[in-house]
Amino acid sequence: MSEPHLIPFEPESWLESLAKVVKYKEEHGNCNVPRRWRRDPTLGEWVRLQRRQFRKRQLNRRNHNMTDERIRKLEAIGFKWGRELPPV
Repeated sequence: MSEPHLIPFEPESWLESLAKVVKYKEEHGNCNVPRRWRRDPTLGEWVRLQRRQFRKRQLNRRNHNMTDERIRKLEAIGFKWGRELPPV
């Protein structure tokens, strides 16, 4: 099964999305963009995709685009690979 949503995230747009996550973190204190965030509906999906691509890499699946460089950049901004729930 192919994943057509991988295509739009070329290196330039990937960096643009990363910059949007940095801005989100500055405003909200974390990188957990809601999947259906009204201000930028695609950003939450992008965050979800990064986590999914990371999991595929961890499972040694071939169909991922998560590179060492992308992992370093995401971790440098405090990106968490698992979705953290807010305290109750």
